[in-house]
Amino acid sequence: MLLGALIGAVILCGVEWWTAGGPLQAAERREVLQSGDRGSSVLRLQQYLASLGYDIELAGTFGPRTEAVVREFQKQMGLRADGVVGEATWDKLESMVVTYTVRRGDTLWSIAARADTDVATLRRLNRLENDRIQAGQKLLLPQKLAVPALSGAANGKSTEPSTPVTSATVPERSATTEDPPPASAKPSDPPGDQGFDPPPLTHQVKKGETLTSIARQYGTTVSALLRVNPLPDPDRLQIGQELRLPLEVAARSYQVYPGSLLWPVAGRISSDYGERLHPITGQPDFHEGIDIAVPPGTPVRAAAGGRVVTAGWMGGYGYGVVIEHAGGIETLYGHNSRLLVEPGTWVQRGQVIAYSGSTGLSTGPHVDFRIKVRGEYVNPHEWLP
Repeated sequence: MLLGALIGAVILCGVEWWTAGGPLQAAERREVLQSGDRGSSVLRLQQYLASLGYDIELAGTFGPRTEAVVREFQKQMGLRADGVVGEATWDKLESMVVTYTVRRGDTLWSIAARADTDVATLRRLNRLENDRIQAGQKLLLPQKLAVPALSGAANGKSTEPSTPVTSATVPERSATTEDPPPASAKPSDPPGDQGFDPPPLTHQVKKGETLTSIARQYGTTVSALLRVNPLPDPDRLQIGQELRLPLEVAARSYQVYPGSLLWPVAGRISSDYGERLHPITGQPDFHEGIDIAVPPGTPVRAAAGGRVVTAGWMGGYGYGVVIEHAGGIETLYGHNSRLLVEPGTWVQRGQVIAYSGSTGLSTGPHVDFRIKVRGEYVNPHEWLP
């Protein structure tokens, strides 16, 4: 019953996605897992649960948090809630996860747009180090409606559709669908990111360059370049000529994912993320960022490209800057002596946005660097190289 509801709910954005048991590694042996276990099977379990909407770290270690999530899943599924992952739990998980088989011409960007998610989520869920994918590769897809559906079932509310869907396939791609989305589309606006509309980027033609070499340089196609540059003769480019890049390229430059951020300054971590005694009040305190000690006047750089949403006096943070990135992610830079940007400014990764100082509630010159993911502070180390 619940299975039918969930499979029926995975027809996303007008595209039907294939669903089946054991989608990532069909021949992989299913181990009985419990607290204390480590390895690829634990990682696969965590990926499955994360794809169903559960808040779980993809670390490959079966710790207390993983056990608690497993128990919750088992309880909601009507299984024995013992925190041990046996055949019944594997069967239920593998019947509910959703995958997509990559086709020729696909990009992570195009898949994310069609699946109503963002590239960072796909990378995290599938443990991808970069954007490279290949035809035939299977990608796990997030199911935003899964957890609410599970909660409804747990309360005795039937969510079974009148006509259950048992299988689905992605339609064949036409030649034109191999190109990135047109400029009128807004792939930079995943859920929770509405209004994040990066400015267009341009490229100045250099000696020896062709449309093909420029397209390859930016990971796009010649037809996409021509779509936003009505050239009278595409085979004759002029040195110094300015070409507008497709919106997909501009938006992609603002995407961030774990491990992709730049350190804003190079220095000693004087106070790390986590529990501590507050350096001024002396009271127990959970530090939601990392303090990086640097000499006053050190250039502070944007950890990633984005739009400045706050720049000015921020109370205890002193003179601070907050930058909004794609995917509902924000970075904060506190205690500066001088700011170089204003709200509304678009900045590039590595651009100097401020100079360090000791303004606000501070015991010495440093940068208080924090990261928010959809409104919640997270450990910056998970997003830094």
